[in-house]
Amino acid sequence: CIILIYLTKKDYILLMKLLKSDFDKLIIDNTVKEYMKKKIALQDTSITLTDLYFVRFLGKGKFGNVNLVHNNKNLYAIKQVSRKAVEKQKILARYFVNERRIMLSLDHPFIVKMVKTFKNNYFCFFLMEYVNGKNLDEYLARSNVKKCNIDETRFYIGNILIMLEYLQKKLIAHRDIKPSNIMIDSNGYLKMIDFGTAKVLHDYTNTVIGTPHYISPEILSNSGYSLSCDFWSVGVCMFEMFYGVYPFGQHATEVLQIY
Repeated sequence: CIILIYLTKKDYILLMKLLKSDFDKLIIDNTVKEYMKKKIALQDTSITLTDLYFVRFLGKGKFGNVNLVHNNKNLYAIKQVSRKAVEKQKILARYFVNERRIMLSLDHPFIVKMVKTFKNNYFCFFLMEYVNGKNLDEYLARSNVKKCNIDETRFYIGNILIMLEYLQKKLIAHRDIKPSNIMIDSNGYLKMIDFGTAKVLHDYTNTVIGTPHYISPEILSNSGYSLSCDFWSVGVCMFEMFYGVYPFGQHATEVLQIY
């Protein structure tokens, strides 16, 4: 394996090479090597639907089931959505197309990577990075400890804020930041896994959307909101992590009580 860098200046080309043996001496940490291999694998868009083999069911998302699959080389998560359901519900189709466009534009360590999309006569598919870890919501609900300590809270919120900074530079409002949309990967870092409610905002929008316990007041006020709405949700997550309860509506039994 040789990395080649071409630097052109008029008619001259400077060729630089880095031998695999020298590269291996520089990168001695196997964790870094495995991370780089995984990143390279996620750039392979030549995969077809017939290359994939079912392994097991992973869970149910907002709009369809998520399964674990492989192509004899790497593991992937694949989300399938019924085309009949999408065609029947126009609002579902709009969110589906929007999520696809946004996720294909994202490439960040704290955001699950979408490889490509497929479709057949019955389903539309999202082929994504497989996050081998635990859902943050499940981690917070563990029976032995109901809350995070101060260092865990700082670390996880730091992950979320770095991810959010990246999204806001791309003018993307997530609008549903919450633990159940976040995974803890095998290295202990967070990954946002769901962008079904995300939207590119050049100005303001009025759509009331989100999860009751995490939704910001400006979304509910129907007076227009922008990218900053996500910071409220991060604050709620931080409170929940550290104290083990919601800051608002902990004992509410109806949505309006939470609001």
